[in-house]
Parts: sequence; C-alpha cells; structure tokens
Amino acid sequence: MRFAILSPAIRSLLLPGLLALCAACRAQVAPAGPAPIRFGLWQGTLQQQTTAAPATVSALKQKGQDIPPSFTQKYRKCIDQARWTQTKAAVQTAPQGCTFLHRSNTPSSLAMSLKCTVPDGRSIVIDSNIAWQDRVTTHASNRMTTIYPGSIGKVVRETTIESHFVSPDCGALAPGGTAPVQ
Repeated sequence: MRFAILSPAIRSLLLPGLLALCAACRAQVAPAGPAPIRFGLWQGTLQQQTTAAPATVSALKQKGQDIPPSFTQKYRKCIDQARWTQTKAAVQTAPQGCTFLHRSNTPSSLAMSLKCTVPDGRSIVIDSNIAWQDRVTTHASNRMTTIYPGSIGKVVRETTIESHFVSPDCGALAPGGTAPVQ
C-alpha cells in the first residue's frame, strides 16, 4: 500500500490514529452488545492530501525530510471480532505523548481531537470524525497538522476514508489483514 512510502514516525502517528478513530467510535457507541459494523471483508478508498508552504517544504528538504505525498489508495481489509475487540480496548486512553482535547459521540458518529508532543519538538494536532448510517458503510476524516519548531512552519495532511462491507467471507485475506485493490 502507499502507506509504506510514509516515514515510520508518520505512519506510527497516522495509521494507529485512523484505526483508533474507527475503533473508538465503536467503543464509544456500543460499549456492550453487538458491534455497530458487520465482520468480514471491507473495501475502502483512502485519499490523502498534503499541503505545506514552499518555504516549509524547502526547510524540511534541507533537513533531509520530505513531506508525505498526496495519493488515493483502494484497499480491502478483513475485520473480525478479535481484531475489533483488541482495537476497542487499545483506544480507551490517548497514545503516549498525546492528550485528548475533546471527544463527542452520537449513535451514528464520533468526533475527537488529540494533541501530541513529539520528542524532536514537533507538535501534532489530530482532528478526526467518523460516521456510519448502518452496519455496512462508514465515512472517516482525519486532519493532522504538524507544527515544526522554529521558523520551519507546518504541514497539513487531510485524509478521508470511504468504506463499505463486501462479504462475510474474507477469502484469502487473513483476519486483520489489509491488501491493496488494483
């Protein structure tokens, strides 16, 4: 998947954040009883748009860093009960170095904001929303603003994920597994 082109540090912030968002919505809305989604094979389209001022891009390149590129990626994911339960438990607290600014939920949505401080001096603000109308479709959006120390500036990465249930059978895809769709 195109996630591989992101630096390990960025992946460690973005991907768990998106997974946590999806799991948190389930954890917040349905603490007991059946999951608000169906288990099995899901297909999604992830779109990421990255923006930064030219001076920020130049300053980061001088430090040997590139901003993550914009891209669109279709994927399939096998979601099972064990993975859902594990993720639901993992999002009960903010990740290390992060603090929840707010969390709110309704029966069909969840919104949350996190602020994280990275040891290298960056601060990251993540605003996330997820909504579902039924057990077979979801829409998630995530805005991650990375503010660099000094006069470097900021990088804004906006991600949306539209996903839908495909089948209760994941076929060759292992539970918890993800594969790109060509």
